[in-house]
Amino acid sequence: YKPQLISGIKSFFNELIKVMADREIIINIKPERDFKTRTMEFFDIDDPLQLKIHLKGRADLRFDSNHNRQFIIDYKTGKMNDRKKRIYSQQLIIYELIYYLIQKPEAVDNLDSFLYFIDSRDLYPYIEDREKAIRGLKQEISDTLVEIYKQGFFISLKSDPFDIVEVTRKDLYKSRYIRDNESD
Repeated sequence: YKPQLISGIKSFFNELIKVMADREIIINIKPERDFKTRTMEFFDIDDPLQLKIHLKGRADLRFDSNHNRQFIIDYKTGKMNDRKKRIYSQQLIIYELIYYLIQKPEAVDNLDSFLYFIDSRDLYPYIEDREKAIRGLKQEISDTLVEIYKQGFFISLKSDPFDIVEVTRKDLYKSRYIRDNESD
């Protein structure tokens, strides 16, 4: 196992060197274990839900270079394929938003994000149109929550209006009115 691990790490850094600019060096490494999960306010859904949407997550590795570029790396097990790239690319845009783009949208010009598939040793860059991806993410979140609301599920009220509540399936409940009238 140890030789595979060492070989995988060498492969990762060899692939990373290929995407870095000439004379660009890593000056600040921020591994996952050295920072807490971040939560950032993303946007509001006004009608009919009146919700503030927050994103929460933690990237596997972030680092800055001496060329004022920021990098986000997310490690994945298994081999790369188109389905995984599509799914995990959305995760990268969420990390970009949490760490950089919500607070400093101008950082987009100096931001590079990658998926590194450990088994196949593929470094896949995030290359989608970020603005389009962000709009799509907002729309998908809004549509999903509105659909849940239309189905008769509601988010339980929080005791303190300033608390950030993590919503999971168990937090959703069907209204008594809708449940009582479903047989109609």
